[in-house]
Amino acid sequence: GSREPAAFGYQLNGICAVLLLRPKVARAAAATVRSLSERQFWRRFSSEAPDAPPAVAGGFWGSCCGPPSGTLSQDLESQPQFRRSLLPYCMDLGDEFRSEKMTLCILPYERNWLKQYGETMVSSNPTSNVILKSVFACAMIYAQILSTFGWGSKSMFYGIYLTYWTLTVQNAYHLANLGMALQAFCGRPLPLPYSLQATTALRAIAEPCALIVSMLYALGTHFQDRSLANVMVHGVNGAVVLLDALLGRQTSRLANNLWGFAYFLIYMMWTVLHYLLQIGNQYGERCIYHGFCWDDPKVASLNFLLIFTIIMPMTSLLVWSLVWVRDCVISDTDRHRYLAANPLHDPWGGCRMCFQCCCCVLPCLCIGYAVWFERGCQLLPRSDWKKGSFLVCEHEGGPLESQAEAVFQQIVVMVRSGLNGLNKMEAR
Repeated sequence: GSREPAAFGYQLNGICAVLLLRPKVARAAAATVRSLSERQFWRRFSSEAPDAPPAVAGGFWGSCCGPPSGTLSQDLESQPQFRRSLLPYCMDLGDEFRSEKMTLCILPYERNWLKQYGETMVSSNPTSNVILKSVFACAMIYAQILSTFGWGSKSMFYGIYLTYWTLTVQNAYHLANLGMALQAFCGRPLPLPYSLQATTALRAIAEPCALIVSMLYALGTHFQDRSLANVMVHGVNGAVVLLDALLGRQTSRLANNLWGFAYFLIYMMWTVLHYLLQIGNQYGERCIYHGFCWDDPKVASLNFLLIFTIIMPMTSLLVWSLVWVRDCVISDTDRHRYLAANPLHDPWGGCRMCFQCCCCVLPCLCIGYAVWFERGCQLLPRSDWKKGSFLVCEHEGGPLESQAEAVFQQIVVMVRSGLNGLNKMEAR
């Protein structure tokens, strides 16, 4: 049985102690062995612990989806070390790249699901949360209904656009979020199986992609069509996503946005398939968007890489940063809660913050001195300070400023090129 190896180990250690050690040491060793549990014994005396955490069933999907309840236990192989820092934003941003952050479940050190889906920033009453989620869901369902009007015999082209793909996913998210709010309102001890994971995955797709749709349309058309239906699907959708993130209590994780990247990659594959099958659009054109027209693969590929490698990461970081600021306002980040519960956890935190302050200030002082020396600046007498003049410089610039200006100009050129590509994305 499972106890036989441990029992045999106990006997063997006792026999060895009696034969090889002195009686007093033997009695002490036997008492120690008896006091150890089976798990502690194997961990201390055996190199092969039999009750090590078993591999998660299901491989990657098992680790990602976790248990049906959507909450992971305390037995995690890695957990962040919350320490005091001069730049907590950077520390928390670095923690977002930990492997366990890819899960769709709630981690042990995060808020429990009843707080995340049963409260809002303005009220801890589950009723107000249900009302808020209902308003968001109704607004986006109304937008989806409006978007189906006016197609007539060309309604078959409704499903080819990224706008309506994302609008459908966003509606699915708001309905799932409302379902979680109703479960929290009913006081269920655990959510329905995998409902929490599904809501998290849908949110990871809806948040960045809805904002990207709004941004691309605004840059490409400047909202020339200001009809109610058009504003709802290209403007209100992004506003609702931001309000949901700011007013809710759900945790935001950068790693979960990999689902959004996979979603956008699938849509890019669809644009290629659409082009090859010559499905066309309601305007009689072969391509869905001018920016993703595969008549010119180079331009389409560059636009895809622009969004996939720059726009989407920046949008995901924007949403995460807003949620981080939201939690900082009420001192309810994971770091705040842990340090409040463990005030003696980081005794050297003050020294570390002083060192970080020096590391931040010293480079600025060095750059300032270099610019001062290059320009040949000198302080004016105090009598001239009343006139608003504090210093005088012999030179207008130097090599350091010239190099910095050249780098800045290159960045400006790259940004303008990207904006031109975005302008062509939605323009017709």
